[in-house]
Amino acid sequence: MRSDWFGGAVALSADGNTAVVGAFADRLDFTYGASNAGSVTIFARSGTTWTVQAHLTCADSDFPGCQFGASNWGTVNQAAFGYSVAVSGDGDTVMVGTKLSSSNNVAAVVFTRSGSTWTLQQSIALVGEYTSNHQVQEHKFHGMSVALSSDGNTAAVGDADGASIADWTAVNGTFLGYMCGSGNVYPGAVRVLTRSGSTWTEQQTLVPTGGEARCGFGGYGLDLSDDGNTLIGGAGFATVGSNAYQGSATVFTRSGSTWTQQQTLTSAEGAAQEFFGGISTPPGYGSSYGPAKAVALSADGNTAVVGAPRADTLSFNSGTAKVFTRSGSTWTQQQTLNQAATSRYFGNSVSLSDDAGTVIAGSYFDTIDGKSEAGSAVVFALNNASVTLSTTSASVSEAGPTAQDFTVVLGDQPSSDVVISVVSADTGEATVSPATLTFTSGNWNTAQTVTVAGVDDSAVDGTQTTAVTVAVVDGSSDDAYDSVADQTVTVTTSDDDAAGYTLSGTSGTSVTVAEGPFIATVMVPVVLTAQPTSDVVFEVSSADTGEATVSPAQLTFTSQLVDIPVCGGHRRRRQSHRRQPDHCGDRAVVDASSDNAFDALADQTITVTTSDDDSREFRSPSRTVRRRPPNPAAPTRSPWCSTPSRHLTWSSRLPVLTPGR
Repeated sequence: MRSDWFGGAVALSADGNTAVVGAFADRLDFTYGASNAGSVTIFARSGTTWTVQAHLTCADSDFPGCQFGASNWGTVNQAAFGYSVAVSGDGDTVMVGTKLSSSNNVAAVVFTRSGSTWTLQQSIALVGEYTSNHQVQEHKFHGMSVALSSDGNTAAVGDADGASIADWTAVNGTFLGYMCGSGNVYPGAVRVLTRSGSTWTEQQTLVPTGGEARCGFGGYGLDLSDDGNTLIGGAGFATVGSNAYQGSATVFTRSGSTWTQQQTLTSAEGAAQEFFGGISTPPGYGSSYGPAKAVALSADGNTAVVGAPRADTLSFNSGTAKVFTRSGSTWTQQQTLNQAATSRYFGNSVSLSDDAGTVIAGSYFDTIDGKSEAGSAVVFALNNASVTLSTTSASVSEAGPTAQDFTVVLGDQPSSDVVISVVSADTGEATVSPATLTFTSGNWNTAQTVTVAGVDDSAVDGTQTTAVTVAVVDGSSDDAYDSVADQTVTVTTSDDDAAGYTLSGTSGTSVTVAEGPFIATVMVPVVLTAQPTSDVVFEVSSADTGEATVSPAQLTFTSQLVDIPVCGGHRRRRQSHRRQPDHCGDRAVVDASSDNAFDALADQTITVTTSDDDSREFRSPSRTVRRRPPNPAAPTRSPWCSTPSRHLTWSSRLPVLTPGR
C-alpha cells in the first residue's frame, strides 16, 4: 500500500472555492524511485462539485526552474514537496514548501493561476550553504512551514533549523553553535518575502531574541494575519524556565517594511515536554510522521491559537490548545481547549476562522471505535468575550488643557448589554468622559470613544501619571463578559506651573515704619505663585535689628488652610538719628525644609525705612538741656501681641516689620 501522505498539508481560499492538498511522500508513480518526492493537488468547486484543477510537482519539465537536483540530502526523492502549503484569499496564488533542501537549495515554490491554468512564478532559494553533512548544514529544513497574506503579496517561510552561518560553525563534524534543550535541536528562523509584480524578494529574516525562543521556531507552525503585518511562529522545542521542551510561540509585527518582535507566548500551565508550538513526530516513531501546524491567527491578527500536542492535561500526551488575545501590543491567555482523556496529540494542527469565533484542532493519534491511531478533529465555538482598547497610553497637558481620545470595542456579540466603566485614579490630574459605555448586541462591534482631558491645577507637581481603568461592570453585563480582565490606560499629564513667590506692600518692596510713641508695624504679604506639593519654609531676617525687626522669623506654606499669629513688639527710646533706610526684610527659601521645586528660587529683599522720633540736645543762655540717660530700673511699656485668627492659604503670609526698640 502506498503511503503518499495525501492531506498531510491543506489550505483553503477565503471564498472556499479553491482547496490545496499536499502529498509530501508521493512517489510520483515510482518514476524516481524512493518516496518523499511530493506533489500538490489543487481542487476547484463549482456549485457543489469539486474537480481537480491542477497537479503540481517539481520533478519534471512542467515547471522549469523548480526541479530538485540529486545529492545525499536533496534528491527529488527526498524533497518532500508539499510538506506545507498556503493559498491567498482569492485562491490565485499558492506557495508550496519542502522539508529537505536540495543541491540547488530550493525551499519553496510559488504558483499563480490565470483562469484555470497554473504556472510557476518563482522558486524561493535558500540563503547559505548546502553540505551533505546535515549536522553542519544551514537551513536544512527551510520550507517546513509556509504562510501567505490574504492578498498573496507577503509570504513567510519557516525553517526549524534556520541558524545563521555563525551558529553552524563546526570542526570535524562537531556542531559548535547554540544548541537547544538536550542538545539535539537547532535554532529556527522565518524568512519574510514580499512580491512586487511577479518578483519575490526577501524583506527580513525573523529570529526571536533569547536562545530558547528560537528552538525549532517557525518549523512546526507559522501563520500570518490577513494584512500580512502580524506573524506568529511556534517553537515547540524551547525550554521555558527549567522545563525542557515546554515550547513557546513568538509574535512579530510589521511597520512599513520593518519587523519587530512583539511578545513570546507560553502556556500559563506549561510543563516540560509539552511541545507548545508544535512537533511533527510522536515519540518512538522516527521521522516517518508528517507536518504540524500548531499555531493559527485570526484575520485581524488579534487572536491566536497555539497547540501543545504532548501536554498531559487530561491524560498522558492527551494534548491541549491555548487561546490568546491581543489588546494594544499585549497578548493574554484567555481559554484552554481540550478534547477528551482518550485523545492523543490533540493540538498538533489548529486552524482559526477569520472572525476568531471557531477553532478546529486535530488529534491525529486518537483512538476511534477501538481503532488506534485513527485520528479525529474537534470544532470549538469560542467564547470571544473580550474588550479591545485602541491604546494603553495617552498624553495630555494642563496647558489648554489638552485632551486625547481612545476607543473601546467588544470582541464578540453579547446576548445582552455589556456595561463598561471608565475611571480615572486621580481626577485632579486627568478626567475621563463618558464614565460608562454601554454595548448592545447591535453595536458591539462599533468602537466607542473615551476622551481623557488634563486638569489645569495650580500645583508645581511636574509630570504626573494617572491610571485610567476600563472594566466590565459584572452586575450589569452579559455573564460571558464577567471574566474579562480589567485594563489600564496610562495617562501622562504634563505640568504648566512654575515655582515662584512675590512680595508686596504699600510701596511694592519698599516700606516705612516709625518709632512711635507707639511702635508702628507694616505687614508685607509673601505670596507663592503656585501651589506646592509639600511645605515651603521661608526664613525672614533683618540686616539691622537695631532699626527694624521682623516677626515671625519663619513663614511656612502648605497646600492646606492654616492659622498663623501676627505679633508686634516694644517701643524703646534711643539716641536721635536721621530717618534712614535699612535692608531688613530679606526672604529666603529654606531649601532643606521645602518642596524641592522651590529650592532654586532667589532670595528677595524689602527695603525698610525707619522714621526717627528723637531730638538732639541743645543749649540756651539760661540752661543746658541734656537727654536724660536711660534708667534701667524704669518701667517700660508692656509688650503687646495680637493674634487674630487669619485663615490663609498657600497664597499669602504676612510677616510683620517693626522698628527697632
